[in-house]
Amino acid sequence: MINLQNDIYFHIGFHRTGTTFLQKFILPQYKDHAVLFLNEPYRFLSKYLIEESNSKLEEILQSKFKEIQSCLNQPNKPIIVSSEGLSGDIWTDNLDMAEKIYSVFSDGKIIICIRSQYTMIPSLYQYVYVKSGGCKSYAKYLNKIIENNKLDYYNIVTKYIDIFGEKNIKILLYEDLKNDQNSFLNDLLNFVNLPLTYKLSNDRNYKNYRYSLIVTKGVRLTNAVLTKKIIELLLNNNSNRIIKIRRFFMRFFSKLDSINRRFNLFHPMPYEEYLYCRELIYKHYKESNRKLFKMLQLDKNKYDYPL
Repeated sequence: MINLQNDIYFHIGFHRTGTTFLQKFILPQYKDHAVLFLNEPYRFLSKYLIEESNSKLEEILQSKFKEIQSCLNQPNKPIIVSSEGLSGDIWTDNLDMAEKIYSVFSDGKIIICIRSQYTMIPSLYQYVYVKSGGCKSYAKYLNKIIENNKLDYYNIVTKYIDIFGEKNIKILLYEDLKNDQNSFLNDLLNFVNLPLTYKLSNDRNYKNYRYSLIVTKGVRLTNAVLTKKIIELLLNNNSNRIIKIRRFFMRFFSKLDSINRRFNLFHPMPYEEYLYCRELIYKHYKESNRKLFKMLQLDKNKYDYPL
């Protein structure tokens, strides 16, 4: 176990809940107020937590923290670690991460940002799964998510509360970030004891946009074709060539999408509105979400969660 003079906070994600926005545009504004584990050379902490076994973890981090502590100009600077990977991957949640963090940083504090499964799963599918080369249909991806019980927030939150204590856990909702950025950020920054001196911008780069429906469907089809054995043989399994082909078709479908938007030709139904999929999400997550909302004293009429 590592003893620190500094408070240490772990922002574990989830994916598609504004994590990139915080990592790129908000937290870097506090580089003089905190030690930020967002980019190199400090990304190793989340990397080791994800990849290393408990038996090796403490020894590795002990040596690294000697370097970090010697670099601190102010001993009361908070350390902030932010990585979506701490929550799991696009298929499963990492329920062992709470014990892993606690085994090394028992005084750690945890930040978890959640999002309604109604919008979270389509967003994961469009921006992360298909973008990374996935070729399953949305329905099949959803069924796998449900089979793995991914995004059972009550299960995750209670696990961290049981280990770290309720006062050391901050639960944030992506919907609050979307509807009132200032209130969301003030809540977060008060928890990590940082001044409310951030600046916002209208820069479109603040948003990590997902593919449009046309691009998603086109790229998924491209991914499916590129995984065929005959295509792999024709391309000699050349990964660079496969990436170039995927990028070419992504540009092609993006152009097609632009033409469709310009002339208003057709309107594919968003995945969020697939009634069959929405019903599956409701049935699987309603009980867990009800317990979560009751525990956190959230207004169920304010948020569109499966309840």
